[in-house]
Amino acid sequence: MSVGWLGTWTKRIKLTIPTTYVTASFGYFPVMIKLSTSSGANNEDLTRVFDELGANNLKLAVTLSDGITECYVEIEKWDNGAEEAILFASHSTLTISHTAPTVLYLYYDSAHANNTSYVGVKNSTPAQSVWDSYTKGSYRMDDGVDTSHIYDSTVNNNDGTKSGVGSPAVTTGKIANAQDFNGNSINITTVLGEISSSTFGAISLTIKVTDATPADDMGIISFGDTDEYSRILLRLTSTGKIRAQCYNSLLARWDLTTDFAVVTDNTYVYISLQHNTIQPTIYINGVAPAQTFIVSTDKTVWFAGCPNIDNAFLGKLSFYGVDNQLPFTGIIDEVRISTTYYTTSFTLCDYHSLEDDLITYSIENFPDSTALFTRLAFVNTPLETSPTWNYIQDDVREIHTARGVNHELDRMEAGTLDLVLNNESGDYWPDNTGGDYTPNVDVMKRIHIACIYDGVFYNVFTGYVESYKPSWLSGGGYGSLMTLHCVGIIGKILSLQVLNNAGYAQEVSGTRIGHVLTDCGIPAGWQTLDAGSDTIMASGANVNVNALDHLQKVQETELSRLYELPSGNVIYESRGHRGISPHTVSQAIFGEDGGAEIPYSSFSYVLDETLLFNDVRVTRSGGTEQTTTNSTSQTNYGKRSFIRSTLHTTDGAAFLLANYIIARYPVTVGRVESMTIVPDDSAKWAQCFTREISDRITFRNDAAGINKDYFIEKVNHDWVFYGTQSFSTSWQLSDATRYLYQPDSINETFRPNAAGDLTQLTPNAGSNYDRVLEAVADDDTTYNSSTGADGAKVDLYNVPDSGYGVGTINSVTIYARVRKEAGSTGAGNARIACKTEGTVYYGSNEALADTYTNITKAYTTNPNTTVAWTWAEVNALQIGIELPRTNAFGILGRITQIYAIVNFTPSW
Repeated sequence: MSVGWLGTWTKRIKLTIPTTYVTASFGYFPVMIKLSTSSGANNEDLTRVFDELGANNLKLAVTLSDGITECYVEIEKWDNGAEEAILFASHSTLTISHTAPTVLYLYYDSAHANNTSYVGVKNSTPAQSVWDSYTKGSYRMDDGVDTSHIYDSTVNNNDGTKSGVGSPAVTTGKIANAQDFNGNSINITTVLGEISSSTFGAISLTIKVTDATPADDMGIISFGDTDEYSRILLRLTSTGKIRAQCYNSLLARWDLTTDFAVVTDNTYVYISLQHNTIQPTIYINGVAPAQTFIVSTDKTVWFAGCPNIDNAFLGKLSFYGVDNQLPFTGIIDEVRISTTYYTTSFTLCDYHSLEDDLITYSIENFPDSTALFTRLAFVNTPLETSPTWNYIQDDVREIHTARGVNHELDRMEAGTLDLVLNNESGDYWPDNTGGDYTPNVDVMKRIHIACIYDGVFYNVFTGYVESYKPSWLSGGGYGSLMTLHCVGIIGKILSLQVLNNAGYAQEVSGTRIGHVLTDCGIPAGWQTLDAGSDTIMASGANVNVNALDHLQKVQETELSRLYELPSGNVIYESRGHRGISPHTVSQAIFGEDGGAEIPYSSFSYVLDETLLFNDVRVTRSGGTEQTTTNSTSQTNYGKRSFIRSTLHTTDGAAFLLANYIIARYPVTVGRVESMTIVPDDSAKWAQCFTREISDRITFRNDAAGINKDYFIEKVNHDWVFYGTQSFSTSWQLSDATRYLYQPDSINETFRPNAAGDLTQLTPNAGSNYDRVLEAVADDDTTYNSSTGADGAKVDLYNVPDSGYGVGTINSVTIYARVRKEAGSTGAGNARIACKTEGTVYYGSNEALADTYTNITKAYTTNPNTTVAWTWAEVNALQIGIELPRTNAFGILGRITQIYAIVNFTPSW
């Protein structure tokens, strides 16, 4: 059932080449393996290999994905003291796939015998077997034993002869050692043997120049005999361009140059010149820049068109019968000459291999007390609540799951599972009529993975089969495998349905989520939903509206969470979910100091611009764009915009979201982006299976000064079975302090929009409420006065509903601008009034002056309930004024403006 294990080797490391740079599959690729404190695309610490082997560099092996078929390995560098090594590994059947990650395994064991059959240093038989028969010369560019030669790593033994002893000089290169050319006719001549029968080919090398814009061109490499005029030339122009030329008996057949400078001082550049039988192409750092043919007499000419191409000259050009022209100044490293054309995918991967960002490494350890359950509901419909399960765990070879997002502002996506099954029996071929599961081997079958560890049952993944993809352990159809790519309920049920209904009413977010899930046929028992914090606008009639798009729009409106649990249930967490128990305290501590700190395997730290925004624009559907900026941040970092459309019911709610985003992300904050656990004891295994999205953990690293709480945003499991098991769990994290940021309080102003329950004052024109609603007081232009019979006069005014309606209300303060009527004598007082819960309440008496003055009354609680205001109470509030009318003293009052300010702290 499982991927094999090589002999008695006790330790191994998994090497994964993802499809990131693999645009098309290709074979027999020399994979560079770098062992160091920070190896590969994931910066894995692989110094454990040196801890195990020390200087014994032959006690290792590299295999293909079957875990058994050994690759040949060339050791270019092994520095036990510095704990760094460079290996090249390949095999004639190795295929780098563009449709699925390519896997290799590195075994190491100090107790094992030296692996002299497959591993060797430069010029050894195993090392030469790394390179295919098309490779005419492959040069690591280190000195040979006599410092007068460089070794060719291929079986051709086309070693290079230097101009003299130590000339050029060996130096530290891009990969390991290299040769330093000083521009004074120092070069390396390599006798290749006749290759004029070749019709296509490639030249690749890595250079670093110390003078990218010399007075004249510099020769990088040329081909031909010293007494012949037929040449292949590769040069660096004085303007930093790369130029390639082909001469046939003094006649230029083609002359090709990059359109712009591709080489700068003291920067390593990977160059490849290739010919596909039709025309040549120059590649720089794995890709072809813009380039132009200066001459194109016959672009099909290559080595075959140039007789007696026997020699390669490194660090100079040799043509027109003149040797040592245009010497090179700088470093040349990793030279390869091939009689086959490299594909663009091969070239891109070759560059990234040499950059050490092609491979992702993972360490394997082996638990011995875990029982796995993998089952498929072959005969049931997708949403069957009580399916009939077929248990297939005996065929499981690999499990790779992922659920969640990379950071807190990402949309939650469907969980995924890649399940690799042993298919020797043929049970997983859809067309095999003799298979155990025929005729039900099909897509959209429900799959469930769980395990029992130390007697505890844990769900791992639940979803649906999306595709079947066969593969084999080796040629000839040996070792049949079937990979099932599976996707969670969000991706396979919700993403493929459209809504066609009368629409949804205005409702809170959790209610809307539930309505959509139910309309998509998701059983109520599969839904775990918070009520939600934001109100979502009515949708209107839905016509072919994608269900997942609508759900994710709800999620983005509230900054909430929508994802799948390992059980398959859909969970919706409101914006405030992480601010309540148990998320208010850390549920586990990970660190290096033992005791209460659980050890982790590795972590990724980043300080970048991913979560940096200082210009935030939020627009609700049908609303006006709400914009907020942070000028200090823009000065420090430049303008960085965040744009989002939402389903808020008011522009005010959209404005709150904009303010929250800009307050949360105006500066860069270093963060632990992810961490990985390779469990080797009960405590670690329990953490791997119990921790879930939104769980709060503490991460500590003393050297980095990190001691901070994080929320888990994504959970990945990688599990490989080879008779024994390897397992790791990794989490993407978000900074809990930043996530739970509490914004500063803000103010919302309410002005009259209609008459209230009392209208006793006299307007100078129009209606009472429109005399006092202006934002800027116009004093005696519009006003109400207390004319008429004796006695106090009261006006009340209605105000509109809040544009925000969320958060904790700290106070309601009413402001009025009042004065005595002209000609009034004696003393008189005004009082601010408000009506709430059916009762009118008054502020203190305020003496009226001869000119306009402002009076206020602040209510930190509702005077009726004596507790904090609610938004419903604010929306029902009436504000007003009491003015005097006393004939005996001739006292009259006048009001020109009134409004209320609600101070509140938004809740998130």
